[in-house]
Amino acid sequence: MKLNEKIITKFATNSSNQSDLEGYLLKKGEANRNLHKRWCVLRGNMFFYFERCFDKEPLGCIFLEGSRVELSESDSDYFAFRIVFTGYDKKYIFVTDNPESLGNWMKALSQASFSYLKMVISELQRRLDETNNAAVEQRKQLEEASQEKLQQQQLNPKTNLLIQNAEDLITLDESSGNGSSRKPLFSRKPFIELHQHYGEQVNNYLREIKSTNRPDSSREDLLS
Repeated sequence: MKLNEKIITKFATNSSNQSDLEGYLLKKGEANRNLHKRWCVLRGNMFFYFERCFDKEPLGCIFLEGSRVELSESDSDYFAFRIVFTGYDKKYIFVTDNPESLGNWMKALSQASFSYLKMVISELQRRLDETNNAAVEQRKQLEEASQEKLQQQQLNPKTNLLIQNAEDLITLDESSGNGSSRKPLFSRKPFIELHQHYGEQVNNYLREIKSTNRPDSSREDLLS
């Protein structure tokens, strides 16, 4: 793939384009294998490295598609990682100054390729499909349960009548069928009124017993 160097350079140095990660790293040379301090900038799936922070042109650009990021197993590359490409012998080795920086760079570079983003989108789409399917199945079950309940009510006319005429359950037609007068079947009076009403009736009944059975002292004592 042919790249336009001017466009790439502008993309690398344009301050309006926020970088995904940037900072100084040590880059191992390809010929003499010495370490050189480089200002590194990750933008999208392109990894640029400069000689200094404010340089106008990068020394190089690594296109991360088809790459993988690994820890460098060499003892001399402590806190180091390498960028390798499947089918190519060429690799890039960078050294950080602490394990936290090492982890940040490896994570950012590993997640920068288009193939990784495509994999993430595919996984998110799969989870979305599962959620939608579960919601559809739940809605279907609720509709079936509602339909079954409706059918049961239709098959049981007594239950259906009770549900439709719930307000009539508390009234009783005492007329001879003309519907002229309806009285409550169950009283809605407060409990204190009911207590006083029936309490008076009980007291009257007790007084009648006392007046008719005055000689019976045991009963009088019992009821007093």
